[in-house]
Amino acid sequence: MSDLLQHGRSVLSKRENEVLDLLVQGMSNKKIALQACLSEKTVEKHIANIYRKIEVHSRTEAVLWVLRQEDTDRVFSHKIRSRDFPHRKDHEVLLTSGKKVIQQRRILMKKLNWIIGITAGIFVSVIAIGMGITRILTETQSISATSKMDDVLNLILNSHSKWSTVRGEAEITWYGPIGRDGTQTYIYRFVIDQPLSAYVDGTNRDEPGFNDNELWISDGTKTYDLDKENKTYTENDLPRFASDLLVMPQDLSDVLSDVVYNHPFSLIIPAPVKEYIYPEWFAQGNPTTAYTLIGEENLLGRNTWIVNLKSKTGQATAWIDQSTGMILKHVQEENGQKFAEATFASIEIDVPVDAKAFTIPPEYRPTSSFDY
Repeated sequence: MSDLLQHGRSVLSKRENEVLDLLVQGMSNKKIALQACLSEKTVEKHIANIYRKIEVHSRTEAVLWVLRQEDTDRVFSHKIRSRDFPHRKDHEVLLTSGKKVIQQRRILMKKLNWIIGITAGIFVSVIAIGMGITRILTETQSISATSKMDDVLNLILNSHSKWSTVRGEAEITWYGPIGRDGTQTYIYRFVIDQPLSAYVDGTNRDEPGFNDNELWISDGTKTYDLDKENKTYTENDLPRFASDLLVMPQDLSDVLSDVVYNHPFSLIIPAPVKEYIYPEWFAQGNPTTAYTLIGEENLLGRNTWIVNLKSKTGQATAWIDQSTGMILKHVQEENGQKFAEATFASIEIDVPVDAKAFTIPPEYRPTSSFDY
């Protein structure tokens, strides 16, 4: 494995690196095929070759393989093309390791031009939470906005410090370019206990069972990919950088131009609902974007600011929780067409959570070589 880590991505072909980039960012095989202009069977063949060459057996292991190259006692810099909702970007992840003390590590994510016509895929990794959470549907009432935009953005930058636990349910819809045939809606149920314990349960509302078989959980030390169908799981160590908050600016004055900031733990969670629970990316420093504070509304009994973010080819409107900075609703458009919409159906913040939620169900067994 040491030789493999040293040579890194050079062991993969150009096409395999492209597929790996899309896989790491959470795309399903179907979406990778659409993006790379390949058949699904060709994508499956590329993924099998990637797994064989980098000596892994699952998507999460592939992600961790990319990140684990920090253990080669050098700076590893790689660029990943992301089309993971809600924002698309190129980013360089600068990782240092060994015995060197990291004073500051910035995860630079340069925003790409919006690309219409490709529906974003997802990497649904989850664990079941019993009977589910009752939806709370609340009508909203507009009121005038009073806060300054800078205050809102500073709250978003520090969102992770404004809450300790969260649980709830969210619905995310991607709108395809050819009407209903290209539209998919996923339901996510989640529980997170900061700093590093979490699980997410995602299901495909339109095509039950499609792309929602994998589960994911973090117990604060290790992460687990769980396969619902086979009742198996794969265990991985939680990367060290997941708790490294030095990458996060604490004030707008610390925000660099043309940079998107992601909470490090959110980079590990392989489900797009993370983007709203950890919304720090929304306060990006891209100079081509512009913010407008539109007003205020009450969602789910919580006061929110309505903020519009415009880019060169699109715009997004976010409903920001005034207490935590989380995004409770998000509507994204590209070139005048709706691209995606996310809405929280229920949310509970700073409530006691059962530690059992972050343990492997007893009916699951570790994955063995016979499972591949």
